[in-house]
Amino acid sequence: MSEELFDEAKRQMMAAGSPSDGVNLDGMSIDFDAYLFMAGLFERVVIHRTCDSDCLLIASCTVNRGKAPAVGEALVSIWRDRLRYNYRAAHRLRRDNLGVYLDVVTLSDDGGIFVTGLIKATWSHQP
Repeated sequence: MSEELFDEAKRQMMAAGSPSDGVNLDGMSIDFDAYLFMAGLFERVVIHRTCDSDCLLIASCTVNRGKAPAVGEALVSIWRDRLRYNYRAAHRLRRDNLGVYLDVVTLSDDGGIFVTGLIKATWSHQP
């Protein structure tokens, strides 16, 4: 999804709901940690909650560069199949020399709660 399309989808979902918090955001944080860990690609997974509704969760993952070709597809698959709410979601995959980044947003239902986040998979410094 292009940056413009993702930004518009995110704006719409944020306008249609309220930011997740409390036990709902705790649950999503636990799911991020569990499903990213179970992927078997990452050496380390750390989930950080923020107070910024524009990016409520940040998942920082460290991955061996040898697994680099599989990371982007795996992140998208985990997001689509395990983490997003069924009602509505969007994501944008980005890459650079340091890693792969998945920007995400999901809405539970019209007028429900939304979760915004970033999953960062950066290369480890090990050969």
